[in-house]
Amino acid sequence: MKRIAGIAALSLCIVIFLFIIADAKEAFVLNRPKDGFETIESYVVVSGEAIADTSVEISVNGEKKETIKVGASGLFVTQADIEMGKNVITVKAVFPSGQEEIVSRSVYRHDKDTQIKGLNSIIQALKLFILQ
Repeated sequence: MKRIAGIAALSLCIVIFLFIIADAKEAFVLNRPKDGFETIESYVVVSGEAIADTSVEISVNGEKKETIKVGASGLFVTQADIEMGKNVITVKAVFPSGQEEIVSRSVYRHDKDTQIKGLNSIIQALKLFILQ
């Protein structure tokens, strides 16, 4: 009987510990775009993860574009229009508890004639690979 009570007490401690960790974290991850992302497209994909019922507000260059309510899956995805040059994508998560977390990323839109440096180096590497 003492053994069962000990196991029950340990189980309860583990559950409480897990709830404390989950509450403290109130997970919010912005997966896309990555900081410094470069594109020739007129939009970027904005995606991430947050706990269910979190309200996610997306702004571009300080202008609010969209608010998304995160469902049970914890995932959100949308696309945001961007202008030529540097754009600052700001994503504000408002958790069910009322706490907020804000993440900003800089993205750059180039015209179609501009070579994106990462793409240019990949093309050069592919040329060397094909020629050998």
